[in-house]
Amino acid sequence: MHIAFLHPDLAVTNGTERLIATVKAAVAEGARVSLLTRRGPRALALEAAGAQILEAELPTEPALGIFAQRRTASLLKELAPDLLHTTDGSLAPLTARLAERVARPYMVEVMRPVLNSSLSATKWLQTILVPCETFIEGAVNRAGASRQTLEVLPHAPDLERSWSPRSLSEVERPVVATLGTLDEFHGTLVFLEAARRMKRAGRKLTYLVLGEGSAEMDLRRRVRELDLGEDVIIAAPSMPAGGQGLAEIDLHVSCVTSGSPGWCAVQALGLGIPSVFSAVNCTFALIEDKNNGLLVERNRPEKLAEQLDVFLDNPRAARRMGTVARQSMRQRELAEPFAKRLTELWDRALAGAKS
Repeated sequence: MHIAFLHPDLAVTNGTERLIATVKAAVAEGARVSLLTRRGPRALALEAAGAQILEAELPTEPALGIFAQRRTASLLKELAPDLLHTTDGSLAPLTARLAERVARPYMVEVMRPVLNSSLSATKWLQTILVPCETFIEGAVNRAGASRQTLEVLPHAPDLERSWSPRSLSEVERPVVATLGTLDEFHGTLVFLEAARRMKRAGRKLTYLVLGEGSAEMDLRRRVRELDLGEDVIIAAPSMPAGGQGLAEIDLHVSCVTSGSPGWCAVQALGLGIPSVFSAVNCTFALIEDKNNGLLVERNRPEKLAEQLDVFLDNPRAARRMGTVARQSMRQRELAEPFAKRLTELWDRALAGAKS
């Protein structure tokens, strides 16, 4: 089996981290993996996972990038993959056109909120993957997806990564981190405002924003405006192996304003890092409040600061919730392994295209 993945770029984002796990799963099954993308900080990790990286033009509005589309179609014809796998819903219209040109089946992952009509069924579309059940209605009602093509494939923890959480009572200056794709859904401004409140209250903490995305420059400017330059680190550009930064985290915050907490947030839970999650739809499948984490109303920095105080004032409770989170994530992954489910979906897509 030869799979050609289409991915926007190899920045440190939820999508790229999930892609690394996906490529590892494909290679473990003996598949050949070609990756059409733009290079970025995580390129070395993808190559180490077994992907052949090919620089490609991937216009999100294919009707306006007709010549780029032709060049990418020519590249795909040379590669002659058995299946196209697109990792971002923004590339769905392009992938539909490319699949038609090269006569190959394709599947699309939709990991962020669906805002427009882009997932209508085509002859070659086999599967649309979403991270949780609550994405299904949006994909059907807003993007025109067929229910028959939708499959839920949740984010999964890396069970090979071992880590023991430190006790907050033993840490002089705890590190509080938020992870993932820095876009309009990430809620990082809420995180920064909560940091300002914590600093004014006298809390001595280091705040880590680990990720990249379209909002990054605005966030850096906001850090300066809030006078948090000595307290906040936006670290992804200097950390090409983004996952390594998780070992330095004492508290984790997922402050997304819509959609799914993302792949990186699930890694934090899998490592047993005490976590505060904003109460968005996909969160409720992950977090039982006060059992394996704390829930907070989204877009409420004052409430987020209060929940961080709960952990800082109760180190034993924080450690207990982190331990429960790690156990629950590991049990869920062992019950339905991410890699096994992916392999089944690839096989089914290929069989469906032949029938």
